[in-house]
Amino acid sequence: MKKQYTIALGLGVIVAACAGVYMILSSGEEKKATMITADGVEKPAHIDNFRLHDHLGQSHELQRYMERPGIVLLTHAANGQGFEDAWQTFNAARDQYFTQGFLFFLINSNSFDTLEKIEEQVAELGIEVPVLRDEDQLIAADLGIDRTNEVIVIEPASGDIPYRGAVDGLADALGAMVDGAQPPQYAQAPAGSPVAMTTPIIPPDYATEIAPLIKQKCSGCHVDGGIAPFAFDGHRKVKGWAPMIREVVMTKRMPPWHADPAHGEWDGDVALSVEQRQNLIAWIDAGAPRGDSGDDPLRVVAEESAPATWTMGEPDLVVAFDQPVEVPTEGVLDYVYLEVPIPLDRDRWVSGVEILPGAVEVVHHALTFVKFPPKYSYLQPEYDGGEGGFFAGFVPGSEAKPFPEGTGKFLPRGSSIIFQMHYTAVGKAMNDLTQLGIWFHDETPEHELETRAVVDEDFSIPAGTPNHETHASMYIERDVLLYAMSPHMHYRGSWINYTAKYPNGEEEVLLSVPFYDFNWQRLYEFAEPKAIPGGTEIIVTGAFDNSPMNPYNPDPNTIVTWGEQSWEEMFIGYMLYAETEGNRAMRQIAMRR
Repeated sequence: MKKQYTIALGLGVIVAACAGVYMILSSGEEKKATMITADGVEKPAHIDNFRLHDHLGQSHELQRYMERPGIVLLTHAANGQGFEDAWQTFNAARDQYFTQGFLFFLINSNSFDTLEKIEEQVAELGIEVPVLRDEDQLIAADLGIDRTNEVIVIEPASGDIPYRGAVDGLADALGAMVDGAQPPQYAQAPAGSPVAMTTPIIPPDYATEIAPLIKQKCSGCHVDGGIAPFAFDGHRKVKGWAPMIREVVMTKRMPPWHADPAHGEWDGDVALSVEQRQNLIAWIDAGAPRGDSGDDPLRVVAEESAPATWTMGEPDLVVAFDQPVEVPTEGVLDYVYLEVPIPLDRDRWVSGVEILPGAVEVVHHALTFVKFPPKYSYLQPEYDGGEGGFFAGFVPGSEAKPFPEGTGKFLPRGSSIIFQMHYTAVGKAMNDLTQLGIWFHDETPEHELETRAVVDEDFSIPAGTPNHETHASMYIERDVLLYAMSPHMHYRGSWINYTAKYPNGEEEVLLSVPFYDFNWQRLYEFAEPKAIPGGTEIIVTGAFDNSPMNPYNPDPNTIVTWGEQSWEEMFIGYMLYAETEGNRAMRQIAMRR
C-alpha cells in the first residue's frame, strides 16, 4: 500500500509576487487584506479556511493546523519552467525549519496536470511532500495566483500571509518568523511558468444555471420537511445563506459526498464537478445576483415539496413498534432493542427496504436485523449487533433505493424484525414511532444480497493523537459482485479506504474517503457492480483524529476505545455483495432437504 502522509492541508498551484507593503482595502462593508508586490501588483494577504486533497488521496484543511506557526506552499506545475531548482531551494528550507513546526506542501492549480503526471514527477525527483491539488482553481483565484515557483506562507490560526514571493527568500522569511519578526520581502519575481486560469469571469445566471444546480445537488435535504435546518425556497434565501454556502463548498463539507473521484464511479454521486464549483463560487463572489431571466425555479421546488414519506412508493409491508418510544429531554440513552413479528404467509424475497423514523430529530441511527424461525436457524446471519452486518439501516442523510438489480434478501415465514434504535436527547421530550417498509420480489432473484462488515474492536487511541491508524480485513472465498461500501466511525474518524488485494498479488483502491464526516455516513454504490474474484482480501484502513485540532472531538485529553456511544469509537467497513453462482440461501436449503 502507498505511504500515508500524516501532515496535511489543502490548495493548488500558488503563486503571487513578492510583496513589500500591507494595506487594507475597503469594499462596501467588507475589508480584505492585500499586499503590494515589487511590481506594483495588488495581491491578497489573507485566505479563509479551505480544504484540498493531495496526490496521495489525503485530505488537508487549513484550520486543522492552527497550532502550527506556518503552512509553506510552493506553487507547482508538472514539468514547469525552473521547477527543479525551485524545489531544491524549497526542500533545503524544509530541512532547516521542519523541526520548528512548519509544514511544507506543493500546490498545483494547473488544469493541464493529471494525477498521473504529478505522480510521475514526484517519483522522478524524489519529492517527499504532499502535492495539494487545486483542480477547480478556487484557491488560486482567492490568492491571485498567476505563476509557478512562488512561495506563500500562511499562518493557519489567522489565515494571514506574512510572506509570498521568491523561493530564494524563504529561509530568511521563516527565520524571521521564528524570531517573532516581520519577514523581509524579496523584490525578484518568481521565475516560473504562467498558470492558465479557467474560472468564470462573467458570473453565471441564477435562473438558468445556479437555481437548477441548487435543485439538483441541495434540494433533497434543503426543503420544507427535509433534514436540513433551512429550505432553499427561492433566490432570497440562497443569497442570504451565500457566505455559508461558500464556506462549506471551500471546505468540501457540502454537498455531503466524500469519496475521492480518483477511485471509482458512483451511482448517486452528489459531489459538485469542477465546473459547478467554479460557477457557484463565481456567482457568490459577484454578490449572488438575481438577474432578469425567467421565474425562480426554487419557488417551484418549494411549492412541490412535501413532508418526508416513503421514497420508493408504498411498501408491500410495513413493520412498526407496538407503541411509541418516549425520548426524554436530556441524558445519555442506551440503545433500545425492540422485536416485532413479521406477518408473512410464506417465505419471501425482499427487493428493497427503507427505515422511516417518526421523530427524525432524535434518531441518531437505526438498524434492523432479521431473527429467523427455528426451521431456518442454520441460515441465521451473524449480525452481532451490527458489527457483522444488518438487514436495513438508517442514518440522517441516507437515501433509500431498491436493492441492486437481480438481487434480494431472504425473509422466511415466522421471522421477526429486531429494531436497534440509538436515540439522542435534543432538549425536548419526543415520541418516536419508527417504521420499516419492505418491498418484495414476485419471483426468486438470481443473487442473494448480503450486507457484511469487517471490524476492528481492539484499538486504543492515545490522547491528543492526530492520525491513529487501524485496519481490518475480510477474505473473499468465492467470486462475488461487490455493489456498495459504507464506512462507519464516530466523531474522531478522519479518513478511511477499502483496498482489494487480488490473488495475483495486485492491489486496487476500491473506495477512498479522504475526509470522513460522522454526520454523513454515506452508502457508496458503484455505478456498475465490481467483480471480485475468490481468493481476494478486502483490506479496510483508516485513522482517528483525537487531537485538539479536530473540531468534532468530544475530548482530546482521553484515551478512546471501542464503544456504542458517539464519544467512544467504532471502526466498521460495511459491504454489500452477492456470490455470482446463485443464491447461498437456496443452496443451503437444497442441501438440507
